Amino acid sequence: MITAMSEVLFREVQRFRQPWLWLLLLAGLLPAVLIIGVGVVEQILLGRPFGDRPLPDGALLAVFASVAAFAAVLLRLFHTARLVTEVRPDGLWVQFVPFHRVPRHIDGIATFAARDYAPIREYGGWGLRWGGRRGWVYNVSGRRGVQLELRGGGKLLIGSGKPEELERALARVLGVERP
Repeated sequence: MITAMSEVLFREVQRFRQPWLWLLLLAGLLPAVLIIGVGVVEQILLGRPFGDRPLPDGALLAVFASVAAFAAVLLRLFHTARLVTEVRPDGLWVQFVPFHRVPRHIDGIATFAARDYAPIREYGGWGLRWGGRRGWVYNVSGRRGVQLELRGGGKLLIGSGKPEELERALARVLGVERP
């Protein structure tokens, strides 16, 4: 996580908290865990073969453990994932936990502006995504952010629930006049 080494002019922490996302995750994961769990109960506890061609008991337990572990890891990942954005006197820092082990300092910002965008159409959704000629996006929810154009020609969009505040903080640090 980003630590305060200097004065923080802007800080935002965003998480995946959309109810529709959690419903989608649960709807995709729980049926598999439940069906295989029923198979374990039927075959191992009640002694009735599960399915037309039942797996050996050990293999059925291994499949159940694997599917349950995958579901738990995926749910934990979405629960702990967060986008931390900070503007300090030394610039813009972004960390997409747990994918970035340390905060990333975004160097060489040529231009920046708050804007609305279409996450699915422009970048294929939310998260840490590559949008082709649109560059990278770091976002967890919403349809607003700050578009950065870097001096090397790259582009980066930082999703934000407070894009105007982020834009003002960047303007202050980079010494750019904004209305």
